[in-house]
Amino acid sequence: IPNVDVGDYSTPMVYDWNSDGKKDLIIGSRTGSATAGFHGYVNFYENTGTDSSPYFSSSSKIQSCTLSCSAIDAAAAG
Repeated sequence: IPNVDVGDYSTPMVYDWNSDGKKDLIIGSRTGSATAGFHGYVNFYENTGTDSSPYFSSSSKIQSCTLSCSAIDAAAAG
């Protein structure tokens, strides 16, 4: 995956987010500081290749939050 950088505290997950039969990349991350306040993001990278030869698009934020992100119902979101 070229140039994927979501910052500190990243949490990657592989999941077919858009139900197209190809595994996409979901990465949670946190930015900010204790004094300025933390912000969390969930980034979606669509797999436009195949599962055996994936190619991931630019990211799009699918959730943002402060302090902590609530659980995402992945089955309902696809």
